[in-house]
Amino acid sequence: MVLTIGVHHTPGLGSLGCRVCDALPALWSGRVCFVPLAPRPVPPAAYDTAERHVDVRFLLDAARLPLPQGCDAVLWLVGENIGDCWRPWVLGAAAPGRAVVSTFRLPDPLDVLKNTAHEVGHLLGLPHCEGLCCMRPVRHESQLVSLPLALCRSCQQRLSAMRGKPLPGGGAA
Repeated sequence: MVLTIGVHHTPGLGSLGCRVCDALPALWSGRVCFVPLAPRPVPPAAYDTAERHVDVRFLLDAARLPLPQGCDAVLWLVGENIGDCWRPWVLGAAAPGRAVVSTFRLPDPLDVLKNTAHEVGHLLGLPHCEGLCCMRPVRHESQLVSLPLALCRSCQQRLSAMRGKPLPGGGAA
């Protein structure tokens, strides 16, 4: 079965949301389907004015409910700087059934795709990888330049081994 991911975006990121929906399914060998959803602004309560970022944990919680009909998970593209109490900024984050990706530090749409592919990999249950792979952890946006928009052989094998097993996001493999 295919994991159906609904894609929200903050106002102004519609064309990027469409690009994600069009460009990324091929990477996941038929295991992921993206469904464009309506724009969704960041709630004012998500802003951490002391840290000058949007709290990524708040966004992950807000992305969870309500889960759009027909979707197993939700991806939310936001244009704001996101972070948490340990880090003043992050590029993205995932939790079971939901992921958030920030475009704030990523002016190149290809880097947004790479970062989104990484978070979708987590939605599918893939861990971080040390190979030349989109699942390699990125500590700074400049590191995205050297990463491919692809999975390494090890992650491809992990993904293949997961066929038929339940996905962490609630869908079936």
